[in-house]
Amino acid sequence: MITDYSEGSLPEDQSIWHYCQFAEFVSILQRQALWFSRLGCLRDPFEGRSERTYKSRLRENSEAHTRKSCANCWTIDHEESELMWYAYAPTFGVVIRSTKSRLKASFMPPEVDRIVIGTVEYGTDWSKAPSSQPYAAAFKKRRHFQREQELRAVIPYEYEYKHGTMIEPAHAGTLVPARLVLLIDEVWVAPNSPDWFTEVVELDLVKYGYCSIRVKRRA
Repeated sequence: MITDYSEGSLPEDQSIWHYCQFAEFVSILQRQALWFSRLGCLRDPFEGRSERTYKSRLRENSEAHTRKSCANCWTIDHEESELMWYAYAPTFGVVIRSTKSRLKASFMPPEVDRIVIGTVEYGTDWSKAPSSQPYAAAFKKRRHFQREQELRAVIPYEYEYKHGTMIEPAHAGTLVPARLVLLIDEVWVAPNSPDWFTEVVELDLVKYGYCSIRVKRRA
């Protein structure tokens, strides 16, 4: 069962948007899976880190552990965002529109029991994360990113050992199977993309068996 930190504060039917390049969108359709990136591989070098100048060894170890967690990111909004198009999916970009309840329903066992969902807090000191939320540091970012209004699905890192020695993850993330028919409500193409691009996206949806999903574009 998914752990939902946003329960009670974010409605289940809240619209959420996943912006991506066309190649990632095709990969989602082909693999029927969502990509969860390691926090340490995301653009912001402060993902999972405190901005404190001095850090104890315990704090450094805690942050290193958090940055090995993997995340799949969504924008909370009632409509698609010009800012997010330019930041993550310009020209030949695609955005998947879903809802929080659809996202939660799309994940399957055994991964569903590992996933933690929550809204991102901005400009807060993640050294003061409440102990009742052991993975809270993975849901905090610098205030400079607050316009992203992010809902994040996280797979917390768990130590792995072989012959008594801890194994460092070599991957940049992990694929998590998802029932796309439950996940995807609509697909939108970038507003500045050429007209023929809409047809390409529609053809790929038909190719992979999702002909009922609407493709939209801002008028």
